[in-house]
Amino acid sequence: MSKTIISFLNEAVEKYSERPFLYEARTGTDYTSLSYKEVQDKARQFAAGLMALGIEAGDRVALISEGKNNWVIGELGVLHAGAVCVPLSVKLETEQDISFRVNHSECCAIMASDQQIAKIRPMKGAFSTVRQYILLDPEETLQENETLFNSIIEQGKKLLANNPSALEERIKAVTPDSLANISYTSGTTANPKGIMLSHGNYVCNSEQAVEHLNGIPSHFRQLLILPWDHSFGHTAGIYSFMKCGASLASVAMGKSPMEVLRNVPKSL
Repeated sequence: MSKTIISFLNEAVEKYSERPFLYEARTGTDYTSLSYKEVQDKARQFAAGLMALGIEAGDRVALISEGKNNWVIGELGVLHAGAVCVPLSVKLETEQDISFRVNHSECCAIMASDQQIAKIRPMKGAFSTVRQYILLDPEETLQENETLFNSIIEQGKKLLANNPSALEERIKAVTPDSLANISYTSGTTANPKGIMLSHGNYVCNSEQAVEHLNGIPSHFRQLLILPWDHSFGHTAGIYSFMKCGASLASVAMGKSPMEVLRNVPKSL
């Protein structure tokens, strides 16, 4: 086994290019999909945009968001850029809990949904290494050092048009031993611990999971309710289904946790 998450995606695109990979409800509970090829293209564009933003190989980028298409594309983009994703639980509320994880992992950027950036903004002064804030959702008013996800996609398209080899060099430098995630424990009895997970860790776990299940039919579609920031959510929810060309749907969002909960049966 000598694969990275990037090559894992490449293999899926070769086999299942036009099959739907990600489903998201942008209006109510009406779902639209992105194909495997579309997700790959957007991940590469986002990676190039991160490079244009100054993200270097090995840099850490935090991700705090409810499950959505841009969650997956954002993480895949970070990995294509040779950087490390630090997924954070949306249940984290206090400045102490969030700033400890962001500062301990030395994140240089934070990706956040519209609901989470509202929580992050009052804490900005507590982040010692963060230079950029990337908003996964449309926002009319941006604050200092904030950039829209789609703006980074556009920057990435320009970089790929002018210097396509730059991204390829980053991708070639990523190995199975390269760090993919720093996943934090809950920290209920002491400071949370950052678990370092490599590309190879996720690929191996996902391949073994699929083997144990005797495969996942490519027509299967799952509604991922597991916490997306957890390693189990990555393995069972994202990468195992990616390997088999199956589809992943996020729960339709609401304005409150209770509204999201009510949307679960509607999303099914």
